[in-house]
Amino acid sequence: MKLYKVAAAALLLQTSLLGTAYAQALNGNPLSDVRVRQAIAYAIDKKAIVDNVYGGYAVVADGLLPNGPFKSDKLATYPYDPEKAKALLKEAGWDSSRQLEMVFYYDDQVTANLMAVLQSELADVGITMNYHLIVGDVAKTLNSIPDDPKGKSVVTWDLAYGARAALAMQEYFNDYATGKASADGFPGSPDLDALIAHSNAATDPEAAKADLKKIDEFIAANAITIPLYYQQLQSVESKRLDRHGEPYGNDQFNYDWNVQNWTVTPDSNGK
Repeated sequence: MKLYKVAAAALLLQTSLLGTAYAQALNGNPLSDVRVRQAIAYAIDKKAIVDNVYGGYAVVADGLLPNGPFKSDKLATYPYDPEKAKALLKEAGWDSSRQLEMVFYYDDQVTANLMAVLQSELADVGITMNYHLIVGDVAKTLNSIPDDPKGKSVVTWDLAYGARAALAMQEYFNDYATGKASADGFPGSPDLDALIAHSNAATDPEAAKADLKKIDEFIAANAITIPLYYQQLQSVESKRLDRHGEPYGNDQFNYDWNVQNWTVTPDSNGK
């Protein structure tokens, strides 16, 4: 039985940006301030979540793209550091009376446990977070965009927990373009729009790969979405199969099985 890593489960922040946000809050939503978003990232102990909530059956994530040749080595990482989180919140002038609303759409006990852990970790740095299970139209709750693509998003939540998956690498990021019904409530920015458009138009695989890395770096640096963990799937295969060291990957996309290099030991009947 083998394991391979697939899509990231992530904490989505309803940032309500006006263009690109780097340091200062740009509107009434405190999550418009990149320091608040980064503080949330530092407040979360991903390793503890993987070990204690998921029993080790997950891998700590540091980007939206899965581990492998498309993973950038320049991603901004946010190791668990509650003191740094507190310092960033103080610098940003965080109002401790402000309550953030988290939504999620999985109704299993493990997810409920995760919500409780996130609530506790955010409380430890001075952020009050309430969480609610979405009932009814999940897509409508998550995928609202402003009438003015450069205006404030009309979604009613501050944070959302859910999976980010794709059948093609670009699908991880296309929803971040301006005017898209993005599941993270981010109205987009010119810099990100340009990167997304270029990656979709690229015919050279290496050029597309470079663009995708830059997009992941942009999202990480601005803490637009906080990847939490990569889910793992189990692959069962015959003991007679020898892959000769060929790697496991995500069978959905961008994965060459190199099946021509596999061999199978015949059974007792020579089959």
